Amino acid sequence: MGDNQNLKCLLCEESCQEGLVILGCLICYDCEEKIVRTRVSENDYILYMSKIKKIWEVAITN
Repeated sequence: MGDNQNLKCLLCEESCQEGLVILGCLICYDCEEKIVRTRVSENDYILYMSKIKKIWEVAITN
């Protein structure tokens, strides 16, 4: 992913060097796995979706 050692995951806010980049926002591989495995009926689903919405907020304001 290049020079991303100063980036933080959008979801867990931990520093990471690799992950999924969507519109300039980073999601670490651990959080990506959690998103993929979370069922719509689980409480974490709403949390993840609200944080993912931030990607669009960032994209719109830039």
